[in-house]
Formats: sequence, structure tokens, C-alpha cells
Amino acid sequence: QRLVRVLCPVCKVAGEVNEQAWKSLVSPHRVELPKSSMTPVGCDECRQTGFRGRQGIYEIMQVNESISELIRPGLQVSSLRKAALNNGMRPLRIAGAQRVAAGKTTIDEVVSVAPLGEH
Repeated sequence: QRLVRVLCPVCKVAGEVNEQAWKSLVSPHRVELPKSSMTPVGCDECRQTGFRGRQGIYEIMQVNESISELIRPGLQVSSLRKAALNNGMRPLRIAGAQRVAAGKTTIDEVVSVAPLGEH
């Protein structure tokens, strides 16, 4: 889990989505490009930061029988991660992308808390 800053609801403005940044955020997964994204501006409510508060993004792995069989001494984390993704686990960066698409935060904010190596 990670915390991302939430855009100030008073001063955020709609803008165009940087397609390259979006693809970098969701890669290697395929997630539809949102029609717009919100941008921080800054106002008295958010102390000119453009953000107000934080919200969690989560990566939750449900342990089922196939996952349970992989958990043992000497486990290769990469194989466990691959199996979890195949069983529906949503990576941190995808959870963050959903927050971006909902207008809650920015791509830069998600990338800053969930670096590329963590997707």
C-alpha cells in the first residue's frame, strides 16, 4: 500500500492526459486512456499546493489454493507475483491509474510513490 496526495477539490482543473505518461504508468497492462485528467492549481484551501489530503492505493493478493502451493522456503518472489497477477491481483500502479482516471490525483503523484519497478 502507498499514500498518494489527493487533488484539492476546490481548485483542481481539467486538462489533457499526457498519453506517453499514461502508457508509462500502466505498462505492461492495457488500461484505456481517460478522456481528461485533473491538474493541481493551488488556492487558499490547499495552501497553494494543489493537494489536500492523502488517499491509499492498494495491491491485495488473495491467497487461493494455487497461490498457497507456491508459498514455501526458497520461494521466487517473481513467480509468486506472476501467479497473483494471473489470479486477478491489481498492481499498485493500476490502482493509482484508477485514481488518476477518477480525477483524484495525478500521474506524477502515482509514479512518485509507486516507481516503475513496483508494477
